[in-house]
Amino acid sequence: ESLAVARVSGEPRYHVIGAFMGLAFASAALEASRDTGGLRRAYFLCAGQVQNAAEADLSTLMGAEPALPSIAARAFRLGIIQPADAGQLVGMSGALLHNLDEAGPHQTTAALVAHATLLHALLADGFVMPPGTVDALTTHLSQMAGRGSSAPVRRGVLVALANLIGAWVGVPPSRVSASSPLGSRYLSPVVVEDQQSRPLVERVAGHLTAVLETDSDPKVCRLAAWVLGSLCRPPPPASVSGIA
Repeated sequence: ESLAVARVSGEPRYHVIGAFMGLAFASAALEASRDTGGLRRAYFLCAGQVQNAAEADLSTLMGAEPALPSIAARAFRLGIIQPADAGQLVGMSGALLHNLDEAGPHQTTAALVAHATLLHALLADGFVMPPGTVDALTTHLSQMAGRGSSAPVRRGVLVALANLIGAWVGVPPSRVSASSPLGSRYLSPVVVEDQQSRPLVERVAGHLTAVLETDSDPKVCRLAAWVLGSLCRPPPPASVSGIA
């Protein structure tokens, strides 16, 4: 309801985006209390903006996109959405990446980060995607960073690559540890413990290292160093190992 009020009353862009971020964090409480009705409303509010991206208000879309991965993962875990619904959502989110030619850098960044994070969030909860989906997105992101993209878009690519392998940088996590508020900042055990993920992790780490060595923008380099550091942290202690 507060989101609807924000849109009608003409709140500034970041108020609307912040409202969506608050909704994403609140979805953890909705899941914990098994409030499927509240979580369902939160999910369809965000997913509806992505589905109708062409008509959506820009501020609303830029808020809904990064909020969607954590909310969608929780909705998937509670059975609010089924695998077919999750597949449709991934398709709609991915379609936005192919319609960014006229988008501004911030809109492009939001779409990149949201889609990459959504893929990881659903995969971590057992959703099965067609073979090569993650590799194809990794290639697409790397190509975007290497074809003269603006500095803000290159920064978005770095965050998207990190979140694709479970870093959860800059977006609300889909799981929160009760024993450690910092636990959710570690890589997902889906990545840490799965040897099949190793080539992808190495590929992303190699891209980040190359950015540090070759990118001329100081902000891009600082972000690459920070994101690379987030991937190099040791796995969390056993007490927080259930975080995805």
